[in-house]
Amino acid sequence: MANITIGGGGSAFKDAIPSALQFSSWDNYKWFQQGGQGLNINYQNFIYNPVYFHHVQDVENKKFFALPQGKGDNANYKLADQKPLGCYKYDHQTDQSIFIEFDRDDMYTLRNKITQNNYENLLYDETTNRLFFINTTTKEIWEINQTTGQFTKKTTCTVAGTICGTVCANGAIYVIDTSKNFVKFTIATETWSALNAMGGSASMSQGYCRLLTDGTWIVFVPYQSMATAGTELQKYSITGGTWTAAATASAPSNTNYYISEIFNGYVYVHYVSTSNNYSAIWKYSLAGNTWTASALNLRSYMSNGGAWGMFRANNKLYWYGSKQYQDPNGSRMMSKPAIWEMSTAEVFTETTKHVPVEFGNWCYEVQGGYENDMMQVQKSCGRYQIYDSFHANSRGYRYFPYIDPIAKTVEWIKVPMEANKEKDWQGWAAVVKNGKLYMMDAKTCDLFVCTIGVWAWTKLDNLFTRLGDKIPYSYQGNAWLYGCSPNTVSQGATPWQGIGGLFTVKEDAEDIFLVCPRFSADNYCYVYKFDVSANQWSLLNANGEMPSAYWGQSSHSTYQTYKNHVVVSNQNSSWFLFLAHCFDSGNSQRYTQYYYAFNPVDGTFESIAGQNTTSWYGTYGFTLDGKPLWHTNSSYSKMNYNDMSSMAYDISNKLLEQVLNNQDQYLYMNKVSDHHFVFNIDTENFEQGFAIRANSSDTDGGIYQEWGFDKQVDAQKGGYLLGWSRNVSLGTPNRYGRIIIDNDGVRSSIVNDALPDSVVDSATVFTTKVKKNFKLYLEQWCYSNGLVTFFAPTN
Repeated sequence: MANITIGGGGSAFKDAIPSALQFSSWDNYKWFQQGGQGLNINYQNFIYNPVYFHHVQDVENKKFFALPQGKGDNANYKLADQKPLGCYKYDHQTDQSIFIEFDRDDMYTLRNKITQNNYENLLYDETTNRLFFINTTTKEIWEINQTTGQFTKKTTCTVAGTICGTVCANGAIYVIDTSKNFVKFTIATETWSALNAMGGSASMSQGYCRLLTDGTWIVFVPYQSMATAGTELQKYSITGGTWTAAATASAPSNTNYYISEIFNGYVYVHYVSTSNNYSAIWKYSLAGNTWTASALNLRSYMSNGGAWGMFRANNKLYWYGSKQYQDPNGSRMMSKPAIWEMSTAEVFTETTKHVPVEFGNWCYEVQGGYENDMMQVQKSCGRYQIYDSFHANSRGYRYFPYIDPIAKTVEWIKVPMEANKEKDWQGWAAVVKNGKLYMMDAKTCDLFVCTIGVWAWTKLDNLFTRLGDKIPYSYQGNAWLYGCSPNTVSQGATPWQGIGGLFTVKEDAEDIFLVCPRFSADNYCYVYKFDVSANQWSLLNANGEMPSAYWGQSSHSTYQTYKNHVVVSNQNSSWFLFLAHCFDSGNSQRYTQYYYAFNPVDGTFESIAGQNTTSWYGTYGFTLDGKPLWHTNSSYSKMNYNDMSSMAYDISNKLLEQVLNNQDQYLYMNKVSDHHFVFNIDTENFEQGFAIRANSSDTDGGIYQEWGFDKQVDAQKGGYLLGWSRNVSLGTPNRYGRIIIDNDGVRSSIVNDALPDSVVDSATVFTTKVKKNFKLYLEQWCYSNGLVTFFAPTN
């Protein structure tokens, strides 16, 4: 994929990049947007994530990758800013999937209608092999061309009330509304038929309505007690055309969090709770009208794991959940995501199938959600399933940007894939070493690598397998014992929170490392080494200690679960940056912001600069060539800088101007929460310096300049430049700033914060006669500080 120069808005290059990706604008402040037509990167990231965008540096080329951390828990999907990418069609028989990209023009035209975030809005009928989208507000139904992705309006649903449930069966779309009216759309004839209404008093809404089918029956499973008259399970005979209430004896009596599916003549109903995701299971015989309580105990099959999702496909019942494994010390059981196939004889087999990107993260990201919110896969299918890629909680994506901040170009890189199925890349663990980009899949522990500029991915050694089927991290959090929790994020933790620390240091010329949390004290961790030449992982330090770090590993069972962290490093530095957000042993939030030196021989750490506080403050980052820059103040401050040459480093915290031997060359910046920065420090051309970051508050994921200089127009030779002082009434930092003048190769600086306060706004501070090749640069802080310049054609 060729580099694309960003320069005058999106229209100049929109056809040069993949059709799912578009930019908006590029200017001095907002460099580019990662949103536009479809890139699913925005501010809605996992709760308490310390850094929303991971700036993975390629110091050899002075570029970086902007990789989003975590997932969102906010269902407010802003389709006007982020257009849907499309959907996946997965073939269970071949274990392959295809991606159906939605037509961009249709997405723009329908942007105010395709706004639903429930996976049931995508409807696939396997009998006719037709794909549809239904808007439950306007009741319009569009057919989606599976080749072109174009949308064609077919009909408007005739049901009287508010639509709350849909399902496809035998060449028809069945729709039920909140008043229990029931209708059918025959696809071949494109006609609607009114059917018998459903009885009972069950709650009917989009959040509580589940319709299932096996081609013979359509089943409604309420999120209420099915052991109570009026809120029973209801079944509809497709051939008979009548609804029947199921028996209540031995039926489920809980009032929420059911997952369910029809399989082999039974309706399996599973109550998903915070304390038992493995044995609160019933099955209902459709023919016999009888319930069997405690029909299964998943612990018998899932090695002390649990499940929180199920679907039928390919004559199997699939359970998605977790499986228990020990950590490397053998002291704690941790969970690994897993999928089981259950046969008609209720025999379980763990499957190695890897389904598409949006599937399999239900409980990790959803807070207070039901199964409708947790699944993006259609249920009750035969060979094929449709996976909805524009669901609110689907933060997986297909491309990520490789940014050249000097040339202001970007190249879009495709994520690693297997069997035409895109892995669920979130909470990135990534690092660059010797011209190669390494990324780790947190769920599978697969490590991938590609050569920068070639972008052909290769799968490397699997850490989980190399450790003898052990989870490489360990947490506090009892929800792991039950397959995680669908309704209480505070009791669960995700694989992305465990694996997020790939890094490197210059003292090891070839290899990369991984740091993971270890349940013990708050500053303990596991350290792993990946031998690049041998393609093999090893445990380097089982008792790693990071002084002053907070991983949140102490014993509090509720609050020790937000172990969000990111490790930022590069191959030109002995330092790496560790940022984490968790809780202490009570319920106080802790924010760790530290640089650490790392010994690659024994896997030990030494803290160098940083802080561990109860709130974010300070500014941290690396220069394009890999040197750390930071300050630890809670407001504006000059930046510290260090250029270590070896592990026998000089750790004196020098200010940037002291290191560069130029008192005019410094950065004066405020702290910004939840971010780290990419800096450019050019000692020969300081006016080319800048600090940028990906902005988490921008729904388009914009790259913003936080500090830098703006080049002004060239002056006419022979004229004079006049300058006025700062406006002393302005606050920090606007009253400070610099002008840098290059007058035919003679360079000089005027430091605005050195101007005396007594100088009034109208006083002339300097007069410079303009020679040829004159250039003037204003620092970012000067834009609103009252400094005025103009050019006089003569004296």
